[in-house]
Amino acid sequence: MTADETVTVTFVNPRQLGAIQLTKTEKHAAATGGVQPHAGVAFTIAGQAVVTDANGQACVGGLQFGSYDVIETVPAGYVADGATTKSVEVNQAGTCAAGFETVSFSNTPLTNITVSVDSQIDGGTASTITCDDEDPVETGANGDGSTTLSDLEPGTYTCTVVIDP
Repeated sequence: MTADETVTVTFVNPRQLGAIQLTKTEKHAAATGGVQPHAGVAFTIAGQAVVTDANGQACVGGLQFGSYDVIETVPAGYVADGATTKSVEVNQAGTCAAGFETVSFSNTPLTNITVSVDSQIDGGTASTITCDDEDPVETGANGDGSTTLSDLEPGTYTCTVVIDP
């Protein structure tokens, strides 16, 4: 540079970027307190697919400020304990190491119930099984039969078995 010379200088102010960390838990009867981290669950954040780690966490960084939908793919054998899509506002600078926004999801495992009858003498008894609002199931000619209720959320279920000679 010399005296009286004009120099053009360009300054770039990089955008601040943020991050979203999600935490995924599952209810589990054998876990301390009845809840534990849920690993291996798929989510989508800002078009990016992520899967929860052993601590039930996943993170997406490098997000511009704004609102993002965090979408869970509920694993087979579970029911969501609330919305499977949650909106998160990214409005502070952060990374997946610090300063991130947070969101949590939880699921409850489902259960199948099978009720069966087995006549000890083929055809000696006939039975009818009725569970809650399901259609009654009648045993076949040998007196044996069963019914299964699938994908049940925790609750009380009532089945009635009538055995008739």
